Amino acid sequence: MFTASVMNETVQVEQIHNDTSNDNDVPGETIDGVHLLGLDIQLNPISMVQLNENCPKNWISEDYGIDIYRQAIAVDLGGPRKEFFALILREIKEKYFSPLREWSPDYTVIGKIFALSFLQNGPLPKLLSVEQLEELFESSTPRPVIQDLRNGLNALGLLQLVKELPSLVHLFTPGSRPFNLKMITTLFKPVFAPEGSNRQIRQLRIYKKFVKYLKEVAAGRRGNLTLRHILMFATSSEEEPILGFTLQPSLNFVQRESFMPTANTCINRLFLTEPEGNRELPSDKLLSNLFDFAFSNTYYGLS
Repeated sequence: MFTASVMNETVQVEQIHNDTSNDNDVPGETIDGVHLLGLDIQLNPISMVQLNENCPKNWISEDYGIDIYRQAIAVDLGGPRKEFFALILREIKEKYFSPLREWSPDYTVIGKIFALSFLQNGPLPKLLSVEQLEELFESSTPRPVIQDLRNGLNALGLLQLVKELPSLVHLFTPGSRPFNLKMITTLFKPVFAPEGSNRQIRQLRIYKKFVKYLKEVAAGRRGNLTLRHILMFATSSEEEPILGFTLQPSLNFVQRESFMPTANTCINRLFLTEPEGNRELPSDKLLSNLFDFAFSNTYYGLS
């Protein structure tokens, strides 16, 4: 989807990286090898948020919340955004919350990232323990590191929002909502050809194989793969956003040589290959191995 604008995106991202890699940077750690928009880039999320004092105004817009995409030719419908925040939150968890690094000066910026992900309908920042959440939202004498997090959240008004609506605290509570076979098959509604057509018959053949594969994944018989890997592959989200997907996910069928599943995460669309004419489907073992390879080796779909 980004073929026409890959160079433009590269320029935008690298410029931000170059602008923030000087002696005046506020300390922050670089995320190495981030795979964003199909590009391997070096990214420093701490410095990116600290580009200027008007960060919230610059990062949130009617079109899309992150400036590095505003000049892009392609239109982001949510895929890059969700992966962007998912990658950053994953790195923040490992580098700042496993365990809590109380000596780091970066927690105000981390609070801003939490608020941005929350307000952009991205991954929920469930990185704090129940005790830390109580200190964050209720304590009158929080530790300096928690106070810095408060300042970051409050830069976008999220702290005030939680005070007005205390029930929102549960959105930050550790743990994930259940995600089972029924949920994923309901979420990804198949788009079949007209009923009774030859194409629909062929599509049903591959769809039945896919549902059988989903049952194996749900039962834990495909190694470390889970249904969340498939959701991430197709939507760039590890769980359904609290406000739901902007665009309803779907499962579509295409005619092509490879039976490797692909995805367009911008529009939450998963693609399976329907066999052409009298072409036979691969064996169950080969087909399952192809599915395993796709769903375990990338979080941004395959093209």
